[in-house]
Amino acid sequence: FAGGLGRGVVEGPFEMIKVRRQVQTSWSFREVLKGSGVTLFRNAFLFSSFVVYMDISKQVIEDLSPFWRGGMCANMAWM
Repeated sequence: FAGGLGRGVVEGPFEMIKVRRQVQTSWSFREVLKGSGVTLFRNAFLFSSFVVYMDISKQVIEDLSPFWRGGMCANMAWM
């Protein structure tokens, strides 16, 4: 959960600036944190559910490579 919050604090402002530059609209530093709450919630929920799925998959499926295990758990977190 905390890892997702930490990532969201960094990712939120950069995503807003990136999108504003892609659509070529002006932005100010006061708007940088606009919408960051949604990004924080999304990242915290996805990261914590990913970790739970990783723990469960290690107990259920033992002979799976880390690449496939991570891919499977990441997809399950988005569902």
